Amino acid sequence: MVPSLALAPFRNGQPRVPCVLVLDSSGTMEGERLRALNEGLEILWTDLLDDPIARERIEIAVVEFSSDVRVTRRFDLPGEVIPQVARADGLTAMGKGLREALRLVDERTALYRTIGVPHYKPWVFLLTDGSATDDIDRSARLVAKAEAERQLAFFAVGVGDADMTKLRRLSARGAMHLDGLRFRDLFRWLSASLIGVSVSRIGERVPLPQLDWSAV
Repeated sequence: MVPSLALAPFRNGQPRVPCVLVLDSSGTMEGERLRALNEGLEILWTDLLDDPIARERIEIAVVEFSSDVRVTRRFDLPGEVIPQVARADGLTAMGKGLREALRLVDERTALYRTIGVPHYKPWVFLLTDGSATDDIDRSARLVAKAEAERQLAFFAVGVGDADMTKLRRLSARGAMHLDGLRFRDLFRWLSASLIGVSVSRIGERVPLPQLDWSAV
C-alpha cells in the first residue's frame, strides 16, 4: 500500500512527464561554467512555472556526480526552490551518476503504475565537461536497452573539453556539444521540449525545437 503522503503530489489528476537532470559537478565545472549552469537552471525553472500545464505535469529530479553521486532533488513538480549546483570539485563518476538516474526513473515509473498515474516517456538529460573517471560501459548498456525498449529518451550534452567520443557511445541518439557557455539557450531548449511533450498525447511523436545552441 502506498502511503497517503506519497499520493499527495498526484491529486491534481494530471499525467506526468518525468525528467532527470544528470549534472557534472566535478572540479572542472568550477567558476564560469558553474555560474552559467545555475543561470540555465533558473531559466528552466522560470519557463516551467510560467506554463500552466507544465507546472502541473513535468516532474524534475536532479543527480549530481563528481567523485561520488548525490541526488539533490527527487522527482517533484516545479516549486519555489530552484535547483542549483552548490559546489564543483572532485572527479567524474559519470557511470555511477547515470545508473542512479536510471534507478530513479525505474522507481518513479513503478510508483506511477502502482497508483494508476499515466505518464509520458521519461527523459534522462546528461551534461558534462569531462571524461568519465569510472566505468561507463555498464551504464551505456543500460541506456541502450532502455532506449531500445522505448522506456526513456536519453540526451547527452558535452561542454568545453568533454570527451565527445565517449559521450556518443552512450546512446544511439549520439551526443551534442554546447557552443561555448550557452547554458541559458540550452535550458530554454529543454524547457520548450518538455513543455511540447506535456501538451501532446501520450505516445505521440513530438518534434523538438531547433538546436540553435549546439556547436558544429
